[in-house]
Amino acid sequence: MAWFPDSVHGRLSNRLAANTDERTEGGGIPSAAADKPWVPTAVGERCLHGGAAVPERPFMPSCQGRPDTAGSSVPGLPAGPYENAAAFGRPVRSRGGMALRSEERRERRYRRRRMSREARRRDAILAAGGLDAALSLRSLVDASHHCQRGVAWKRNVQGFCLNRVLQCARLHQMWLSGAYAPGEAKRFTVSERGKTRSISAVPFRDRVVQRALCDTVLVPLVRRTLIYDNGASLKGKGTSFSLDRLERHLREHYRRHGAVGGILLFDFSKFFESIDVNKLVAMMDGALGYPPLVRFVELFLRSEERGLGLGNQTSQTGAIFYPSGIDHWVKETWRVRGYGRYMDDGYALFADWDEMKRFAIAFQKQCAALGIAVNPRKFRMVPATAPFVFLKTRFQLDERGRVHRRVCAEGLKREKRRLRKFRSMIGEGRISYGDAARSYASWRGTLARGDAAGFLQCKMDRYFYAVFGVPWRECLACQ
Repeated sequence: MAWFPDSVHGRLSNRLAANTDERTEGGGIPSAAADKPWVPTAVGERCLHGGAAVPERPFMPSCQGRPDTAGSSVPGLPAGPYENAAAFGRPVRSRGGMALRSEERRERRYRRRRMSREARRRDAILAAGGLDAALSLRSLVDASHHCQRGVAWKRNVQGFCLNRVLQCARLHQMWLSGAYAPGEAKRFTVSERGKTRSISAVPFRDRVVQRALCDTVLVPLVRRTLIYDNGASLKGKGTSFSLDRLERHLREHYRRHGAVGGILLFDFSKFFESIDVNKLVAMMDGALGYPPLVRFVELFLRSEERGLGLGNQTSQTGAIFYPSGIDHWVKETWRVRGYGRYMDDGYALFADWDEMKRFAIAFQKQCAALGIAVNPRKFRMVPATAPFVFLKTRFQLDERGRVHRRVCAEGLKREKRRLRKFRSMIGEGRISYGDAARSYASWRGTLARGDAAGFLQCKMDRYFYAVFGVPWRECLACQ
Protein backbone atom coordinates (compact mmCIF):
# COMPACT_ATOMS: atom_id res chain seq x y z
CA MET A 1 0.00 0.00 0.00
CA ALA A 2 1.46 3.31 -1.06
CA TRP A 3 1.93 5.95 1.63
CA PHE A 4 1.92 9.70 1.07
CA PRO A 5 3.56 12.40 3.15
CA ASP A 6 1.72 13.89 6.13
CA SER A 7 -0.37 16.67 4.59
CA VAL A 8 -4.01 17.38 3.83
CA HIS A 9 -3.70 15.73 0.44
CA GLY A 10 -1.66 12.89 1.93
CA ARG A 11 -4.08 12.15 4.78
CA LEU A 12 -7.05 12.01 2.39
CA SER A 13 -5.19 9.75 -0.03
CA ASN A 14 -3.94 7.50 2.79
CA ARG A 15 -7.50 7.03 4.06
CA LEU A 16 -8.74 6.09 0.61
CA ALA A 17 -5.86 3.63 0.11
CA ALA A 18 -6.37 2.03 3.54
CA ASN A 19 -10.08 1.58 2.94
CA THR A 20 -9.41 0.00 -0.45
CA ASP A 21 -6.91 -2.50 1.01
CA GLU A 22 -9.27 -3.38 3.86
CA ARG A 23 -12.14 -4.18 1.54
CA THR A 24 -9.92 -6.16 -0.84
CA GLU A 25 -8.14 -8.24 1.83
CA GLY A 26 -11.00 -8.69 4.29
CA GLY A 27 -13.59 -9.49 1.66
CA GLY A 28 -16.35 -7.48 3.32
CA ILE A 29 -17.41 -4.29 4.92
CA PRO A 30 -15.14 -3.14 7.78
CA SER A 31 -16.44 -3.61 11.31
CA ALA A 32 -17.94 -0.81 13.37
CA ALA A 33 -14.88 -0.84 15.59
CA ALA A 34 -12.71 0.39 12.74
CA ASP A 35 -11.86 4.04 13.17
CA LYS A 36 -11.70 4.69 9.42
CA PRO A 37 -15.00 5.28 7.63
CA TRP A 38 -15.62 3.18 4.57
CA VAL A 39 -15.57 5.07 1.26
CA PRO A 40 -16.43 3.26 -1.99
CA THR A 41 -13.53 3.34 -4.43
CA ALA A 42 -14.15 0.49 -6.86
CA VAL A 43 -15.86 1.25 -10.15
CA GLY A 44 -19.59 0.68 -9.92
CA GLU A 45 -19.46 0.28 -6.13
CA ARG A 46 -22.23 2.04 -4.20
CA CYS A 47 -22.56 3.48 -0.71
CA LEU A 48 -24.46 1.65 2.00
CA HIS A 49 -27.28 4.22 1.85
CA GLY A 50 -27.87 3.60 -1.88
CA GLY A 51 -25.89 6.55 -3.21
CA ALA A 52 -24.52 7.04 -6.68
CA ALA A 53 -21.75 4.89 -8.04
CA VAL A 54 -18.17 6.09 -7.98
CA PRO A 55 -17.07 7.24 -11.47
CA GLU A 56 -14.07 5.85 -13.30
CA ARG A 57 -11.84 8.66 -12.08
CA PRO A 58 -9.49 8.82 -9.13
CA PHE A 59 -10.12 11.15 -6.22
CA MET A 60 -8.82 14.63 -7.05
CA PRO A 61 -8.62 17.40 -4.47
CA SER A 62 -9.86 20.79 -5.61
CA CYS A 63 -6.30 22.13 -5.61
CA GLN A 64 -5.43 19.91 -8.62
CA GLY A 65 -8.07 21.43 -10.86
CA ARG A 66 -11.52 20.34 -11.97
CA PRO A 67 -11.98 17.25 -14.14
CA ASP A 68 -13.37 17.45 -17.61
CA THR A 69 -17.18 17.40 -17.66
CA ALA A 70 -17.71 16.84 -21.36
CA GLY A 71 -19.21 13.41 -20.72
CA SER A 72 -20.57 11.59 -17.73
CA SER A 73 -19.17 8.28 -16.48
CA VAL A 74 -22.15 7.52 -14.22
CA PRO A 75 -25.32 6.13 -15.83
CA GLY A 76 -28.15 8.65 -15.48
CA LEU A 77 -25.82 11.37 -14.17
CA PRO A 78 -25.56 14.38 -16.51
CA ALA A 79 -22.25 16.08 -17.08
CA GLY A 80 -21.66 19.26 -15.13
CA PRO A 81 -21.68 20.02 -11.42
CA TYR A 82 -23.12 16.57 -10.59
CA GLU A 83 -20.16 14.87 -12.30
CA ASN A 84 -17.74 17.18 -10.50
CA ALA A 85 -19.35 16.37 -7.16
CA ALA A 86 -18.98 12.65 -7.75
CA ALA A 87 -15.40 13.05 -9.00
CA PHE A 88 -14.40 14.99 -5.89
CA GLY A 89 -15.93 12.36 -3.61
CA ARG A 90 -18.82 14.60 -2.49
CA PRO A 91 -22.21 12.93 -1.96
CA VAL A 92 -24.71 13.10 -4.81
CA ARG A 93 -28.43 13.06 -4.07
CA SER A 94 -29.87 9.96 -5.62
CA ARG A 95 -33.06 7.98 -6.05
CA GLY A 96 -32.47 4.26 -5.83
CA GLY A 97 -28.97 4.57 -7.25
CA MET A 98 -29.97 7.01 -10.03
CA ALA A 99 -28.92 10.63 -9.64
CA LEU A 100 -31.65 13.28 -9.52
CA ARG A 101 -31.76 16.07 -12.05
CA SER A 102 -32.23 19.68 -10.98
CA GLU A 103 -35.85 19.72 -12.20
CA GLU A 104 -36.68 16.66 -10.13
CA ARG A 105 -35.06 18.12 -7.04
CA ARG A 106 -36.98 21.37 -7.48
CA GLU A 107 -40.22 19.45 -7.89
CA ARG A 108 -39.59 17.41 -4.76
CA ARG A 109 -38.61 20.52 -2.82
CA TYR A 110 -41.81 22.24 -3.98
CA ARG A 111 -43.92 19.26 -2.88
CA ARG A 112 -42.25 19.19 0.53
CA ARG A 113 -42.84 22.89 1.07
CA ARG A 114 -46.43 22.66 -0.11
CA MET A 115 -47.12 19.78 2.26
CA SER A 116 -45.50 21.75 5.08
CA ARG A 117 -47.68 24.79 4.34
CA GLU A 118 -50.80 22.64 4.27
CA ALA A 119 -49.84 21.05 7.58
CA ARG A 120 -49.36 24.46 9.19
CA ARG A 121 -52.68 25.59 7.74
CA ARG A 122 -54.47 22.57 9.21
CA ASP A 123 -52.83 23.23 12.57
CA ALA A 124 -54.05 26.83 12.48
CA ILE A 125 -57.61 25.71 11.71
CA LEU A 126 -57.52 23.20 14.55
CA ALA A 127 -56.10 25.81 16.91
CA ALA A 128 -58.92 28.23 16.02
CA GLY A 129 -61.52 25.51 16.53
CA GLY A 130 -63.27 25.88 13.18
CA LEU A 131 -66.86 26.93 12.62
CA ASP A 132 -68.07 24.85 15.58
CA ALA A 133 -66.09 27.04 17.97
CA ALA A 134 -66.83 30.28 16.11
CA LEU A 135 -70.62 29.86 16.17
CA SER A 136 -70.93 28.18 19.55
CA LEU A 137 -73.29 29.66 22.11
CA ARG A 138 -70.42 31.03 24.22
CA SER A 139 -68.76 32.76 21.25
CA LEU A 140 -72.03 34.35 20.17
CA VAL A 141 -72.74 35.67 23.67
CA ASP A 142 -69.24 37.13 23.96
CA ALA A 143 -69.57 38.71 20.52
CA SER A 144 -72.87 40.34 21.46
CA HIS A 145 -71.18 42.09 24.39
CA HIS A 146 -68.54 43.50 22.06
CA CYS A 147 -71.08 44.59 19.45
CA GLN A 148 -73.24 46.58 21.88
CA ARG A 149 -70.40 48.92 22.88
CA GLY A 150 -71.20 52.45 21.84
CA VAL A 151 -74.63 51.58 20.42
CA ALA A 152 -76.45 50.27 23.51
CA TRP A 153 -78.84 53.23 23.30
CA LYS A 154 -80.37 51.93 20.05
CA ARG A 155 -83.74 50.24 20.21
CA ASN A 156 -82.87 47.11 18.20
CA VAL A 157 -79.70 46.57 20.26
CA GLN A 158 -81.64 46.83 23.52
CA GLY A 159 -84.25 44.38 22.22
CA PHE A 160 -81.55 41.83 21.41
CA CYS A 161 -79.63 42.25 24.66
CA LEU A 162 -82.71 41.94 26.88
CA ASN A 163 -82.98 38.29 25.74
CA ARG A 164 -79.31 37.83 24.93
CA VAL A 165 -78.91 34.12 25.67
CA LEU A 166 -82.18 33.20 23.99
CA GLN A 167 -81.32 35.21 20.85
CA CYS A 168 -77.85 33.67 20.65
CA ALA A 169 -79.29 30.18 21.16
CA ARG A 170 -81.63 30.78 18.22
CA LEU A 171 -78.72 31.89 16.02
CA HIS A 172 -76.75 28.81 17.04
CA GLN A 173 -79.68 26.51 16.29
CA MET A 174 -80.27 28.18 12.90
CA TRP A 175 -76.65 27.58 11.96
CA LEU A 176 -76.81 23.92 13.02
CA SER A 177 -79.95 23.35 10.96
CA GLY A 178 -78.63 25.26 7.94
CA ALA A 179 -81.52 27.75 8.07
CA TYR A 180 -79.42 30.85 8.80
CA ALA A 181 -79.47 33.62 6.20
CA PRO A 182 -78.30 37.24 6.57
CA GLY A 183 -80.98 39.89 6.91
CA GLU A 184 -81.54 42.89 4.68
CA ALA A 185 -79.11 45.74 5.29
CA LYS A 186 -80.17 49.36 5.66
CA ARG A 187 -78.35 51.58 3.16
CA PHE A 188 -77.66 55.29 3.55
CA THR A 189 -75.01 57.79 2.50
CA VAL A 190 -72.69 59.95 4.58
CA SER A 191 -70.56 62.89 3.53
CA GLU A 192 -67.11 63.18 5.10
CA ARG A 193 -64.62 65.86 4.04
CA GLY A 194 -66.34 66.25 0.70
CA LYS A 195 -66.54 62.49 0.02
CA THR A 196 -69.89 60.74 -0.26
CA ARG A 197 -69.84 57.16 0.97
CA SER A 198 -72.55 54.51 0.80
CA ILE A 199 -72.97 52.63 4.08
CA SER A 200 -74.69 49.26 4.49
CA ALA A 201 -75.80 48.73 8.09
CA VAL A 202 -76.55 45.05 8.71
CA PRO A 203 -79.02 43.96 11.43
CA PHE A 204 -77.60 43.60 14.91
CA ARG A 205 -77.99 39.81 14.97
CA ASP A 206 -75.86 39.58 11.80
CA ARG A 207 -73.27 41.83 13.40
CA VAL A 208 -73.06 39.38 16.29
CA VAL A 209 -72.56 36.42 13.93
CA GLN A 210 -69.91 38.28 11.92
CA ARG A 211 -68.08 39.34 15.06
CA ALA A 212 -67.96 35.80 16.41
CA LEU A 213 -66.90 34.44 13.03
CA CYS A 214 -64.15 37.00 12.41
CA ASP A 215 -62.66 37.11 15.89
CA THR A 216 -62.52 33.34 16.32
CA VAL A 217 -61.64 31.91 12.90
CA LEU A 218 -61.57 34.25 9.91
CA VAL A 219 -59.15 36.96 11.09
CA PRO A 220 -56.61 34.51 12.62
CA LEU A 221 -56.49 32.53 9.35
CA VAL A 222 -56.37 35.59 7.11
CA ARG A 223 -53.71 37.25 9.25
CA ARG A 224 -51.30 34.37 8.57
CA THR A 225 -51.35 35.22 4.86
CA LEU A 226 -50.69 38.97 5.22
CA ILE A 227 -47.36 40.76 5.23
CA TYR A 228 -46.20 42.31 8.48
CA ASP A 229 -46.53 45.88 7.15
CA ASN A 230 -50.27 45.53 6.46
CA GLY A 231 -51.68 47.44 9.43
CA ALA A 232 -55.42 48.01 8.89
CA SER A 233 -58.26 46.37 10.85
CA LEU A 234 -55.97 44.06 12.83
CA LYS A 235 -55.67 43.77 16.59
CA GLY A 236 -52.41 45.24 17.85
CA LYS A 237 -51.95 47.38 14.75
CA GLY A 238 -53.70 50.42 13.29
CA THR A 239 -52.72 53.90 12.16
CA SER A 240 -50.08 54.30 14.88
CA PHE A 241 -48.44 51.04 13.82
CA SER A 242 -48.37 52.05 10.13
CA LEU A 243 -46.97 55.50 10.92
CA ASP A 244 -44.25 54.01 13.12
CA ARG A 245 -43.34 51.52 10.39
CA LEU A 246 -43.03 54.30 7.82
CA GLU A 247 -40.75 56.24 10.14
CA ARG A 248 -38.59 53.16 10.66
CA HIS A 249 -38.43 52.49 6.91
CA LEU A 250 -37.27 56.06 6.32
CA ARG A 251 -34.51 55.70 8.90
CA GLU A 252 -33.36 52.38 7.42
CA HIS A 253 -33.39 53.91 3.94
CA TYR A 254 -31.10 56.69 5.10
CA ARG A 255 -28.69 54.27 6.82
CA ARG A 256 -28.40 52.11 3.71
CA HIS A 257 -28.57 54.62 0.87
CA GLY A 258 -28.43 58.09 2.36
CA ALA A 259 -30.73 60.93 1.29
CA VAL A 260 -31.08 59.63 -2.28
CA GLY A 261 -33.90 57.99 -4.18
CA GLY A 262 -37.55 58.63 -3.53
CA ILE A 263 -40.85 57.30 -2.28
CA LEU A 264 -43.86 56.20 -4.30
CA LEU A 265 -47.23 57.05 -2.74
CA PHE A 266 -50.41 55.37 -3.98
CA ASP A 267 -54.09 55.30 -3.19
CA PHE A 268 -56.84 53.02 -4.52
CA SER A 269 -59.87 54.79 -5.95
CA LYS A 270 -63.29 53.51 -4.80
CA PHE A 271 -61.55 50.52 -3.28
CA PHE A 272 -64.52 48.65 -1.78
CA GLU A 273 -66.64 49.10 -4.90
CA SER A 274 -63.90 47.83 -7.22
CA ILE A 275 -63.34 44.51 -5.39
CA ASP A 276 -64.41 41.51 -7.48
CA VAL A 277 -66.21 39.18 -5.08
CA ASN A 278 -65.69 36.13 -7.34
CA LYS A 279 -61.92 36.67 -7.33
CA LEU A 280 -61.95 37.33 -3.60
CA VAL A 281 -63.77 34.07 -2.87
CA ALA A 282 -61.40 32.13 -5.14
CA MET A 283 -58.39 33.69 -3.41
CA MET A 284 -59.77 32.80 0.03
CA ASP A 285 -60.36 29.21 -1.09
CA GLY A 286 -56.74 28.87 -2.13
CA ALA A 287 -55.16 30.72 0.77
CA LEU A 288 -57.28 29.56 3.72
CA GLY A 289 -57.89 25.97 2.68
CA TYR A 290 -61.15 25.80 4.65
CA PRO A 291 -64.10 25.57 2.20
CA PRO A 292 -66.90 25.50 4.84
CA LEU A 293 -65.65 28.79 6.29
CA VAL A 294 -65.36 30.44 2.86
CA ARG A 295 -68.88 29.30 1.88
CA PHE A 296 -70.30 30.80 5.07
CA VAL A 297 -68.41 34.08 4.69
CA GLU A 298 -69.60 34.27 1.09
CA LEU A 299 -73.15 34.79 2.38
CA PHE A 300 -72.11 38.19 3.73
CA LEU A 301 -69.73 39.14 0.91
CA ARG A 302 -72.42 38.79 -1.77
CA SER A 303 -74.91 41.05 -0.03
CA GLU A 304 -74.04 43.95 -2.36
CA GLU A 305 -74.73 44.22 -6.06
CA ARG A 306 -71.20 45.45 -6.72
CA GLY A 307 -68.07 45.12 -4.62
CA LEU A 308 -68.14 45.03 -0.84
CA GLY A 309 -70.36 47.08 1.43
CA LEU A 310 -69.04 49.48 4.03
CA GLY A 311 -70.28 48.83 7.52
CA ASN A 312 -69.64 45.16 8.32
CA GLN A 313 -66.63 43.28 9.62
CA THR A 314 -66.41 40.60 6.94
CA SER A 315 -66.08 43.31 4.27
CA GLN A 316 -63.23 44.91 6.19
CA THR A 317 -61.43 41.58 6.48
CA GLY A 318 -61.97 40.81 2.81
CA ALA A 319 -60.69 44.26 1.82
CA ILE A 320 -57.38 43.91 3.66
CA PHE A 321 -56.93 40.42 2.17
CA TYR A 322 -57.81 41.19 -1.46
CA PRO A 323 -54.58 43.05 -2.47
CA SER A 324 -52.42 40.70 -0.37
CA GLY A 325 -51.05 39.12 -3.54
CA ILE A 326 -49.73 42.51 -4.63
CA ASP A 327 -48.11 43.00 -1.22
CA HIS A 328 -46.25 39.69 -1.51
CA TRP A 329 -45.30 40.49 -5.09
CA VAL A 330 -43.71 43.78 -3.96
CA LYS A 331 -41.91 42.22 -1.00
CA GLU A 332 -40.77 38.97 -2.59
CA THR A 333 -40.37 39.69 -6.30
CA TRP A 334 -39.14 43.30 -6.19
CA ARG A 335 -37.48 42.87 -2.77
CA VAL A 336 -38.76 46.23 -1.55
CA ARG A 337 -38.21 46.34 2.18
CA GLY A 338 -39.56 49.86 2.64
CA TYR A 339 -43.13 49.03 1.62
CA GLY A 340 -46.31 49.30 3.65
CA ARG A 341 -50.05 49.48 3.12
CA TYR A 342 -52.93 50.66 5.27
CA MET A 343 -56.13 49.48 3.56
CA ASP A 344 -56.13 51.54 0.32
CA ASP A 345 -53.16 53.82 1.11
CA GLY A 346 -49.55 52.73 0.74
CA TYR A 347 -45.96 53.65 -0.03
CA ALA A 348 -42.76 52.12 -1.44
CA LEU A 349 -39.20 53.40 -0.90
CA PHE A 350 -36.52 53.12 -3.60
CA ALA A 351 -32.87 54.15 -3.79
CA ASP A 352 -32.90 54.33 -7.60
CA TRP A 353 -35.31 56.69 -9.33
CA ASP A 354 -35.37 54.73 -12.61
CA GLU A 355 -36.16 51.53 -10.75
CA MET A 356 -39.05 53.29 -9.03
CA LYS A 357 -40.45 54.35 -12.41
CA ARG A 358 -40.32 50.76 -13.68
CA PHE A 359 -41.96 49.58 -10.47
CA ALA A 360 -44.74 52.16 -10.83
CA ILE A 361 -45.64 50.81 -14.28
CA ALA A 362 -45.57 47.18 -13.11
CA PHE A 363 -47.56 48.06 -9.98
CA GLN A 364 -50.37 49.60 -12.00
CA LYS A 365 -50.54 46.46 -14.16
CA GLN A 366 -50.83 44.27 -11.07
CA CYS A 367 -53.66 46.44 -9.74
CA ALA A 368 -55.44 46.39 -13.11
CA ALA A 369 -55.30 42.58 -13.11
CA LEU A 370 -57.35 42.59 -9.87
CA GLY A 371 -59.69 45.31 -11.12
CA ILE A 372 -58.37 47.91 -8.66
CA ALA A 373 -58.20 51.48 -9.96
CA VAL A 374 -55.29 53.63 -8.79
CA ASN A 375 -56.14 57.24 -8.00
CA PRO A 376 -54.02 59.23 -10.49
CA ARG A 377 -54.09 62.35 -8.32
CA LYS A 378 -52.57 60.58 -5.33
CA PHE A 379 -50.28 58.24 -7.26
CA ARG A 380 -47.03 60.21 -7.28
CA MET A 381 -43.29 59.95 -6.75
CA VAL A 382 -41.50 62.39 -4.46
CA PRO A 383 -37.78 62.70 -3.58
CA ALA A 384 -36.68 61.07 -0.35
CA THR A 385 -36.01 64.45 1.32
CA ALA A 386 -39.24 66.13 0.15
CA PRO A 387 -42.20 66.47 2.56
CA PHE A 388 -45.22 64.25 1.96
CA VAL A 389 -48.46 63.30 3.75
CA PHE A 390 -49.41 59.75 4.72
CA LEU A 391 -52.49 58.98 6.85
CA LYS A 392 -53.04 62.69 7.62
CA THR A 393 -49.49 62.99 8.97
CA ARG A 394 -46.73 65.07 7.40
CA PHE A 395 -43.35 63.33 7.06
CA GLN A 396 -39.97 64.67 5.95
CA LEU A 397 -36.50 63.10 5.94
CA ASP A 398 -33.77 65.74 6.22
CA GLU A 399 -30.19 65.59 4.95
CA ARG A 400 -28.89 64.40 8.33
CA GLY A 401 -31.24 61.42 8.54
CA ARG A 402 -33.77 62.79 11.00
CA VAL A 403 -37.42 62.05 10.34
CA HIS A 404 -39.78 64.96 11.04
CA ARG A 405 -43.36 63.96 11.76
CA ARG A 406 -46.19 66.40 12.41
CA VAL A 407 -49.93 66.61 12.11
CA CYS A 408 -50.86 68.26 8.83
CA ALA A 409 -52.31 71.77 8.97
CA GLU A 410 -55.61 70.64 7.49
CA GLY A 411 -56.18 68.42 10.54
CA LEU A 412 -55.83 71.37 12.90
CA LYS A 413 -58.28 73.47 10.87
CA ARG A 414 -60.78 70.61 10.78
CA GLU A 415 -60.63 70.18 14.58
CA LYS A 416 -61.20 73.90 15.11
CA ARG A 417 -64.31 73.77 12.92
CA ARG A 418 -65.52 70.75 14.90
CA LEU A 419 -65.11 72.57 18.22
CA ARG A 420 -67.10 75.54 16.95
CA LYS A 421 -69.82 73.15 15.80
CA PHE A 422 -69.84 71.51 19.24
CA ARG A 423 -70.35 74.94 20.83
CA SER A 424 -73.47 75.57 18.80
CA MET A 425 -74.78 72.05 19.52
CA ILE A 426 -74.33 72.65 23.26
CA GLY A 427 -76.38 75.84 22.96
CA GLU A 428 -79.15 73.81 21.29
CA GLY A 429 -79.04 71.19 24.03
CA ARG A 430 -78.08 68.36 21.69
CA ILE A 431 -74.82 67.45 23.48
CA SER A 432 -73.16 68.32 26.80
CA TYR A 433 -69.80 69.86 27.66
CA GLY A 434 -68.58 66.40 28.63
CA ASP A 435 -69.33 64.99 25.17
CA ALA A 436 -67.39 67.79 23.50
CA ALA A 437 -64.46 67.44 25.93
CA ARG A 438 -64.23 63.67 25.43
CA SER A 439 -64.23 64.05 21.68
CA TYR A 440 -61.50 66.68 21.91
CA ALA A 441 -59.43 64.54 24.34
CA SER A 442 -59.56 61.63 21.89
CA TRP A 443 -58.30 63.79 19.03
CA ARG A 444 -55.72 65.47 21.28
CA GLY A 445 -54.06 62.13 21.93
CA THR A 446 -53.15 61.83 18.25
CA LEU A 447 -50.90 64.89 18.55
CA ALA A 448 -48.54 62.97 20.86
CA ARG A 449 -47.36 60.81 17.94
CA GLY A 450 -45.58 63.68 16.17
CA ASP A 451 -42.99 66.36 16.73
CA ALA A 452 -43.86 69.54 18.67
CA ALA A 453 -46.61 67.63 20.46
CA GLY A 454 -46.44 69.81 23.57
CA PHE A 455 -46.61 73.05 21.61
CA LEU A 456 -49.58 71.95 19.51
CA GLN A 457 -51.46 70.54 22.49
CA CYS A 458 -51.03 73.79 24.43
CA LYS A 459 -52.09 75.78 21.39
CA MET A 460 -55.26 73.72 20.90
CA ASP A 461 -55.99 73.76 24.66
CA ARG A 462 -56.02 77.55 24.53
CA TYR A 463 -58.36 77.45 21.54
CA PHE A 464 -60.72 75.09 23.41
CA TYR A 465 -60.78 77.52 26.34
CA ALA A 466 -61.44 80.44 23.99
CA VAL A 467 -64.44 78.65 22.44
CA PHE A 468 -66.05 77.14 25.54
CA GLY A 469 -64.75 79.39 28.29
CA VAL A 470 -63.79 76.36 30.42
CA PRO A 471 -60.62 74.19 30.38
CA TRP A 472 -61.25 70.90 28.66
CA ARG A 473 -60.12 68.83 31.65
CA GLU A 474 -62.84 70.34 33.84
CA CYS A 475 -65.47 69.41 31.23
CA LEU A 476 -64.66 65.71 31.30
CA ALA A 477 -66.70 65.17 34.47
CA CYS A 478 -69.75 66.88 32.94
CA GLN A 479 -72.59 64.67 31.75
